[in-house]
Amino acid sequence: SPLSYVNNPKKEYRVCDPCFETLKRIEESEKNTRTGELADMNESGHSSDIPVTKPALKVREKSENIINTSDNQGSLSNDATRGSSSIKRNVTFRDGLHPGYSSNEIQSSTTDMGSSKPKKHDSRRHVSRRLLQLHVADECVCLLPDIDLTSNVKETSVNGNQHAAVGNNCLYLRSNNGSIIECDNIQDLITSLKNFEPAEVMIFRNLWCIIKISFRFIWKNGFLFIASNENKTVMCIISRGMSFVGLDEIFLAYYCDTEFFELPIDYLWRIYEIHQDALSPRSESSDEELGIRLSHNRTPSLNRTIRFSNSDKPVARDILLFRPSVQTFENFLVPSSSFLVATFIYQCESIWATVIPQRLLFRLVYPTPIINDLNREPVYNSIFDASVLKMFNDFRNWRFQMPFILGSTLTVRDNSESILIIPTWALEEVIKLIKGNKNMVAWCLDFSPDADSYLVCKQDNAGCFNSQIFRNGIGNRKVTGASFIVIDGALKDGGEPLSVNVLEDGMTVRFRSDIMESLIEALLVGQDFEHDSPAMKFSVKWDNDSYRQQPIGGLISPIDNRSLIGCYQYGLKKSRILRSSHPIPNQMYWSLRLVSVYNVAKGRFIQRVQSKVFSVSEQVVAQIATTLAPFATALIENDLRHIFFRIRVTTEDAEYKTQPWPGMQKEFAAWLDFLDYQVAPGLFTVCSYVTLGFHAELHMALISVRPNP
Repeated sequence: SPLSYVNNPKKEYRVCDPCFETLKRIEESEKNTRTGELADMNESGHSSDIPVTKPALKVREKSENIINTSDNQGSLSNDATRGSSSIKRNVTFRDGLHPGYSSNEIQSSTTDMGSSKPKKHDSRRHVSRRLLQLHVADECVCLLPDIDLTSNVKETSVNGNQHAAVGNNCLYLRSNNGSIIECDNIQDLITSLKNFEPAEVMIFRNLWCIIKISFRFIWKNGFLFIASNENKTVMCIISRGMSFVGLDEIFLAYYCDTEFFELPIDYLWRIYEIHQDALSPRSESSDEELGIRLSHNRTPSLNRTIRFSNSDKPVARDILLFRPSVQTFENFLVPSSSFLVATFIYQCESIWATVIPQRLLFRLVYPTPIINDLNREPVYNSIFDASVLKMFNDFRNWRFQMPFILGSTLTVRDNSESILIIPTWALEEVIKLIKGNKNMVAWCLDFSPDADSYLVCKQDNAGCFNSQIFRNGIGNRKVTGASFIVIDGALKDGGEPLSVNVLEDGMTVRFRSDIMESLIEALLVGQDFEHDSPAMKFSVKWDNDSYRQQPIGGLISPIDNRSLIGCYQYGLKKSRILRSSHPIPNQMYWSLRLVSVYNVAKGRFIQRVQSKVFSVSEQVVAQIATTLAPFATALIENDLRHIFFRIRVTTEDAEYKTQPWPGMQKEFAAWLDFLDYQVAPGLFTVCSYVTLGFHAELHMALISVRPNP
């Protein structure tokens, strides 16, 4: 609502009524204070300062030099004779403006003042910088032991030595209160694991893994059964802390013998390598320099070991990471945020893991495995020349490769209708394919939960490939899915308008040249397409449903369950992430980190907005850190380590959304009041700073800054 202004032509600037009344009260308060000070000076010869807190205004007073008693009395008498009207005050509103000034004037005056006054040396800034360097150094220290603990355990059983290691080769665990403690008895740890109790082993100060043994499961006809007669169990390892640096958590499970003395330390080292590889630049492009990646591609899908490169153990194999789809994780530990499932593969299988991961996953166990059988045999050999995919992939030099579009599926219903679904975020990728070759396009497809059967490609010893169909469950198959699609315009004019054929574990859709041109025109602008023929009906549908129900571990926004697949993630740079640490008042060992910034709108931020959005985000996080002071302890005790904050800024308006705190409804309501009072007013100043507006989601994490042991 508009403010009413004081109608006084003698005033140099127009002042609204609330501000005028506030200034009047300040003037009366100062007058009364000076009157009391004069009385106290006459009686006791000294004065006292009474601080006054104003929620809406900041009163700046010039510091007075210390003078002798006679000069002080003289100045006080002069002040008394001049009265309060001659006192010069400097009043500043919360938005940084003086009464009657505009934003341009205040910026110019600030610039003039900054150029005329010499900069003062602030020693606190150097102390804070040194503390930040120490925090970053502690954050990079790996806490995993470098020795083989198996031999130590054997020595423990023989000699009775209860210490895990000496020197720096120690095993560190995470206690219930979040502190890091040294494990002094490996045998007790193994015994607790055998009793199905979890253990939390540290990798970094803010990255650890939870280890737990579960029952053995087997897949039969698409269902999961407990193999109670087998003398095998499942070692389950999940990471906790990958999300603190903007990455997906890791789920790793494998069959193990019940009688074992080996802790899975080597497998924790593989998670360490995944962490380091994901934070390393993939190229010298400007996007990698700024830490810009598509959110679903932030972690490389294929990981090769360096630490175990000369070993022949199963832990030395390549790891394929994939997102869960329809798998069941019942009776397993799972991360609370988005995660990837780790599958060990042979080197001869890595080609297909790179090009078309669905082919390899379906071939292992349909519908893709979550438990690694480390004793399995390879399902593909190193011969690839017989595959039709060599037309779309340079298997030798990798100069070109068929892309994988996450969320794109192809299904054939009752052998009469083919439906190709493409997510709207992939329009740029499709346009790039068409510009490369508008007569033939091909890409790798994602898993379709609607399919009750899937094409699976098998390879014989001679290297030849043949197609089979795997069914999910018992019954007649109605919807069949494929792992890749090839679209071309190779049909002759005057013949059939289209044909759909099975090719290995994919499908080829061929059109006449005139229909192919119509399809290409529709794909270039992201429009749906449909063509019907006597043999088959073919449809292309662009999917824009961002709020579709996602499987467990899906990449979604915790604020409103909106899918983040296809959104660009900013700030995924190791040096920036580790240096982001905003202190929380009254919290010595915890701080708030800006993990990443997502563009909620389509595509990237505009170039002129990109740098401003990140600077604004850092300022917002610093303000949010101060509001968390009364709630930080309770959040940590309830294991709520993430803060999510979405900002939408236009030229005239600004708003925010955030995720509620489960089990802390009263604290969350109180925190919203702090946000409305301390953070929301600053968002409106962003409207004039970022005039083009933006829609971003900030992911923050409460990280430990406790010194390492």
